[in-house]
Amino acid sequence: MASTFTRDISKRLTNIYFFRNIVNGKVLVSPRFQLEDALLAQIGEHRPQNKIRRDHWTPFLVFTGMRREDRQMQVINDVIIPRPPKCTRAHPNGGPEVDHLPESRKQKKSSERLPNWVWSPPEGTTQLTSRLCQLIVTAKDTPVSRTEQEVGKGARALGIEIQRHFKLKPLYSVWYERPEYFDEEEWKDVGMVVERKKLKLIKGRYPVVPGIERELLLLSSGKFDVRRFKLEE
Repeated sequence: MASTFTRDISKRLTNIYFFRNIVNGKVLVSPRFQLEDALLAQIGEHRPQNKIRRDHWTPFLVFTGMRREDRQMQVINDVIIPRPPKCTRAHPNGGPEVDHLPESRKQKKSSERLPNWVWSPPEGTTQLTSRLCQLIVTAKDTPVSRTEQEVGKGARALGIEIQRHFKLKPLYSVWYERPEYFDEEEWKDVGMVVERKKLKLIKGRYPVVPGIERELLLLSSGKFDVRRFKLEE
């Protein structure tokens, strides 16, 4: 007979993990906690020789509660921040010249230290959080009869789940590392569909969220203690 733990994880919901790079502040979205090299394509760094440094990436947001993996990928594709064009030169077919360099790189670097420096969240973290919120709002307020071409695949996927499963309690949960990643005025429109919870990270890397036990158990090759929820030394 299968154990209670095995039965529980076999019915786990699908999570979406939002990672930030602790070195350069870049962001990634992943369907699993285990990051894969192909995800570097989201930030334009996917090369055969490039390997992702998993110790440089930590979750800053986890979206839980989705019920199907195909809908999970539709949401991820709509949330990912579009990358700017690779080339700044004029298009060979006569297209307009595109300048995609950020303002921070256009400005000259100053050797003087900035006075009264105040921490602010990396731009990518607030952008991803905002895009997720907009997607949820669109799904909540849009009838399922609308086509994917009208509202997008991600919004329609969430809209189907909201209408079929939402009752009196929040359907999804957003686990966040810092409240500064949220625009409170924007997120108040989400209503009762999403519940926000503080994200706990073990050893600064492993998120305590529903469904993570199975992933860590498979990755650790038996070194993961489910009962204590920590990696054995």
